[in-house]
Amino acid sequence: MTYLTFFHWLLLGVLGGLYVLVTMVMLRKLRGQFLAVGILIWTLSIFAIASIGMISLDKQTKKVTIDDLENKRNLRSETLVFTGYVSNVGDFTVGEVTLSIKLINKGSAAGTVKGTDFYQTNNFWEMMFSAKGDKKAKPNTITIERVIATNLKPEERRAFSVDFAFPTYFSDVAFRTTVSAH
Repeated sequence: MTYLTFFHWLLLGVLGGLYVLVTMVMLRKLRGQFLAVGILIWTLSIFAIASIGMISLDKQTKKVTIDDLENKRNLRSETLVFTGYVSNVGDFTVGEVTLSIKLINKGSAAGTVKGTDFYQTNNFWEMMFSAKGDKKAKPNTITIERVIATNLKPEERRAFSVDFAFPTYFSDVAFRTTVSAH
């Protein structure tokens, strides 16, 4: 769940008032098809402005950091465990903090991975009709996303732990982590 700050409510109130005011003017001045098209365009415009504004306010008001991030590989169960602390450094409550971990197989340094193995298609038809259940497919990049904290108050710090199965065919791994707050 995302928390709305004073600034979120202010934006929604201003845009709501502007929407009502302009819609009333349109109802008085426009007739027929122009009225329907005008209200439709105005509604879509307000929705787009509100969406962009809410996302921008979320980015500015909800700030978190990850401290003391460590990773360990458990060979007995073939899992990778990330531990650390998440801190809310902003002035507002954060509803949900998500940690995204991207594992990249660096086997290409040893010559075991071809350049085409890193290619990931963005063609709609290839993605829809390719063999997703192919047992032989071994991707060289894997992204894992986990929620590591919820309802994080301002200046609060919590410990977290994320574990997941480690791909056994990875030879040398690079990690990229990103954190997002909502």
